Amino acid sequence: MHRILLKIPLHLVGLEDLPVFSYGFMLMLGFLFAILLTTRLARREGIKADAVYTISFYAIICGIVGSRALWVFLHGPKGMSLWEMVAVRNGGQVYYGGLALAIPVCLYVIWRKKLPVGRFADIFSPGLALGLAFGRVGCLLNGCCYGARCPVDAWYGITFPEQSPAAFQHNGLIDYLQNESLPVYPTQPMASLAGLLICVILLFALRHRRFPGQVMLLFLQLYAIARFVLEIFRDDTLPHWASGTFPGLKDGQIGALITFIIATVVMIILWRRPQPAEKK
Repeated sequence: MHRILLKIPLHLVGLEDLPVFSYGFMLMLGFLFAILLTTRLARREGIKADAVYTISFYAIICGIVGSRALWVFLHGPKGMSLWEMVAVRNGGQVYYGGLALAIPVCLYVIWRKKLPVGRFADIFSPGLALGLAFGRVGCLLNGCCYGARCPVDAWYGITFPEQSPAAFQHNGLIDYLQNESLPVYPTQPMASLAGLLICVILLFALRHRRFPGQVMLLFLQLYAIARFVLEIFRDDTLPHWASGTFPGLKDGQIGALITFIIATVVMIILWRRPQPAEKK
């Protein structure tokens, strides 16, 4: 855990040093590499880079706003000020919120610009998975999205420092707990590796798709599966507002089920529909 990556030495010019937060920095890197990958895929599809930059702008804004808004709704403490609601540099985002807002907005913009909706969705999908991989590294450095307690002697267990959310969660469990949390499952690295694996699978699927839009639907399916499994090992999220309707399931797992079902139904419908030869 290393929340502040570095400080820009503005004291040299008489100002207070400016901290660069690890989570925000990794989020920025994720956006950057996702756009670079998408631009390269667009070139292969005969799509201009300017169109990718335009859609990426909407995707970034909607992704940040949507993910933060859902976190505030589900997990935000009572009495949050407006500034606390919009402060994303320290984390506090729900990926589903970003997807739920960014996907329809971007699809609408693509449609209004008379661009190929399915092909655009497909070339953006590997970048979404790659950006997720970077974002989860930011979660690790920030100390959020931590795992549940694992066996103390487990080789894969990781610990967090004294002032981390995980350490506060474990406070009082054992007498000698002083400087760090108990060992927990490495859910952030697991999620990051899952994002990389999904990205590789999508790049392969992009060359063998049956219909435009298939790769985006596959991304939603794979992410839903990965998220449902990872939630089993996380300890920062508990059964929440929907627990009365879906006993024992966390919000992330409910979202994963809904996402997987919708993506699978649409996939089956489009798969059965006769597809014209795709224009290159």
